[in-house]
Amino acid sequence: MATTRADRNGRRGVSQLNWGGPGKVRYPSRTALVIIESVLSVAAVEGAVQLAVGVSTPPKTGLPLGLDTWLLPGAWLFASVAVPYGAAAVLAFRRDRRAPAAAQLAGAALIVELLVQIPFVGLSPLQAILALGAITTIVLGRRARRLGWRSDRSGRGRSPTKAEASAAAQGACRDSAAG
Repeated sequence: MATTRADRNGRRGVSQLNWGGPGKVRYPSRTALVIIESVLSVAAVEGAVQLAVGVSTPPKTGLPLGLDTWLLPGAWLFASVAVPYGAAAVLAFRRDRRAPAAAQLAGAALIVELLVQIPFVGLSPLQAILALGAITTIVLGRRARRLGWRSDRSGRGRSPTKAEASAAAQGACRDSAAG
């Protein structure tokens, strides 16, 4: 059962929900974010490598700006999708306070990438699947921010130690028993 703990101003809210008993710190949608961001990052790396080496690429007539190889579009894919999604996955895995914002930024970067490539390679079912992944990470990042994703009370970006988590859980149990 979910219990809430009062914040500094005495308000009870969703940002301090304790799901799963004492000692559990809540990170909304963390597992889904880590999985989706990791899969999209690996897919972007694979796509960038394929473009760079010329494997399974569209015809050269579709190359933008008079380019004669897919190397530059591969580098763009790596920089605009693989790096942001990889960073977002690492931040979510580490429970960093910046993870929800990184998820939203990575999702927006993928949507921009898809919009940029449509004039050059046309529409494909893969783009629809990737757009769904981008929208999902944006929505999950927004949800995580709304529900309260914080690594510690000070917001410095570090995860609480076991002693800090235990003390917070004991305080939450006392608050719920008193309230």
